[in-house]
Amino acid sequence: MEFQKLIDRAIAVRKQYSEKEQALYGSSWTSEEIALGFVGDVGDLVKLIVAEHGKRNIPNSKENWDMNYPIAYGQSLF
Repeated sequence: MEFQKLIDRAIAVRKQYSEKEQALYGSSWTSEEIALGFVGDVGDLVKLIVAEHGKRNIPNSKENWDMNYPIAYGQSLF
């Protein structure tokens, strides 16, 4: 039953995103656009992790991590 709660939550969150996308862009993102956005966010997050380990120069990388990447807090739809 717990897994069903996760599924229901994911569906509810996706519906909210869809409504916001409709308001902002006139249509919801396709599955492909969602996947591309996710991959882009993961790539950005990895760059910040590398910067935190001193292997990439991103000024204020810790602040960027905290403020701009909800995926860092487990808020990804996936």
